[in-house]
Amino acid sequence: MTKAAAQVVEMRRRGPAPAGGHSPYLTYKDEDGEEGICSLRDADALPFETFSPRRRFPSYRGQPSLPGRYYFTRKDGSGDPAEHVVYESLLEKSHLIALDFDPDVIAVSSQPFRLQYRAGGRWRKHTPDFFARLRDGGGRVLDVKGSKRAEEPKTRAVFAATRRACRAVGWEYQVATELDPTYHANLRWLAGFRREVPDPERFAEQLVELAVDPTPLGVLVERVGGPATSRPVLYHLLWNHLLTCDLTQALKETTVITTATRRAS
Repeated sequence: MTKAAAQVVEMRRRGPAPAGGHSPYLTYKDEDGEEGICSLRDADALPFETFSPRRRFPSYRGQPSLPGRYYFTRKDGSGDPAEHVVYESLLEKSHLIALDFDPDVIAVSSQPFRLQYRAGGRWRKHTPDFFARLRDGGGRVLDVKGSKRAEEPKTRAVFAATRRACRAVGWEYQVATELDPTYHANLRWLAGFRREVPDPERFAEQLVELAVDPTPLGVLVERVGGPATSRPVLYHLLWNHLLTCDLTQALKETTVITTATRRAS
């Protein structure tokens, strides 16, 4: 039995609720699809980034949203280079791309738990959209919602209850609305270069060396091998944060590129 599986068995044995029976708790399906339950005090010990979606994703003719699967790059040392993460809308997909770009996020799962909590004298439930495992071992829970719907009183009450639960566990919580259009367009473009790019001429080393001094994108690719051969390598370096630029502005020939360490300093 793996360590993760042993944790699931132990949490299931202990049960969810402390004395009184009114404390919030989580229900989930582990990576084998087995039902589980745990209290908030035990939630941080479970590998939610490996768990199955807590509910089914509908798909039908005339569906207003566009569900699908995003090929997320795992960075948790599991040996799996990537995995498919389900999303229910293009807005959710945009945030999956942003999570994939975030160097602090090493793995993501879609709707891996359902929060059960008391409000207004009765039990209520909510299934957040994503759970992200962070590089430092922490967790981040995301609810993705359009900005107008996120401001509705009922929605805000659900999000407030979820935020309290995440705080009790020790997780970050984020209500994610629409991304800046230019930033989103840049991430979508760079995501096409996230896989390793063939680089027999070692353009990557040359690009990073030259970008110590901030340089326009067009100048860099002209100096190193020419645009047709070095441009894909440059985009791959941007995706992996070895090079950096202002992604809130349109990515073009005059975009100033520099090394990530220089920008951080």
